[in-house]
Amino acid sequence: MFAVIIAELANLSFRDGQFPDCYKTAQVLPLLKKARANRDNPANYRPISNLSTISQVLERLAMAQLRPHLLSSNNFCPFQSSFRAGHSTETALLELLNDVYIHSRR
Repeated sequence: MFAVIIAELANLSFRDGQFPDCYKTAQVLPLLKKARANRDNPANYRPISNLSTISQVLERLAMAQLRPHLLSSNNFCPFQSSFRAGHSTETALLELLNDVYIHSRR
């Protein structure tokens, strides 16, 4: 039953190009950066935004529809690392170091 409601909400949202305002609000909580950091210093905290579960599900559904289109687009850079499965800052760094190594050997 819950899946049917979310599917209807997603279909309406995608069809109308609108996302309900009630799902745009996040709960922002302070999270201590390091376990042993001074709790009295505000600089030792980072904000964490928690969206509702419905918002997260709709975001994943949108990405599932957009990703194939974006990856097949002529505007997509094959060296894009962020927001791609299997790619991270580590893979971007390895790519860069590999290019430097190859070019320095010439």
